Amino acid sequence: MHERLRALLSILHRQERFAALDGFSLRNSVQARSTPDRPFLQGQALTLVTLPITGGSDCPSRDGQPASQCGPGLTLRTNDPLAAVLRDAGDYRGHVQLPMTPLPQQNGFEVYREGDQTVLVRSRPGVPLFIPMSRQSYLEYMGTPGAAAELATLSPAERQETACAATRRTILKRCEDTDLYMATINPAYFDTAKGPASVQLITLAYFERNTDRHQVIRDAVSTLHADDLPLD
Repeated sequence: MHERLRALLSILHRQERFAALDGFSLRNSVQARSTPDRPFLQGQALTLVTLPITGGSDCPSRDGQPASQCGPGLTLRTNDPLAAVLRDAGDYRGHVQLPMTPLPQQNGFEVYREGDQTVLVRSRPGVPLFIPMSRQSYLEYMGTPGAAAELATLSPAERQETACAATRRTILKRCEDTDLYMATINPAYFDTAKGPASVQLITLAYFERNTDRHQVIRDAVSTLHADDLPLD
């Protein structure tokens, strides 16, 4: 897997605007994420590559002293669907909220945003990374008395409707009243016949902060096309 990731790094470095950048570092371990609610991810490799933003006037100060670096400028992960929508995978509870209208693609990449973080996703063609949850499946997943009470009020047709974003007063809203819907990782996304070391998903995350250094990353990413990063 390390060789495969180094090959991806080499592809990035060959891009004209990436070639002038320095500081890529490959984390020294290949992690595997396996949890009871996501058994289909067992053995999938999660390797992290970062290009740090170096310190300077663009970095926020810490205790009155300039920070040595502002953190990662570009983060590359493989085979980690949650990297597309969550900064902290520990926040995953079996579902995520996605916009009803997807963001426009960028050079063949799917685009996701969370706050000031943008994530470009190179995924398998024709295989959705996330699938909508029905109102029934979401309420059953919640497993609370309130969810059970709401489920009991739904007709068979309503139970099969897409679940939309939760609120404090009600567990679910009608989809026409919100621009978010509830989704979960598609258990059929990964081709398990290819083995856990195969790269079947690539995410590139960077921050949309208003500094010269972050603009360098954005300019470099803008020259990259999804086809430049081949999947296995």
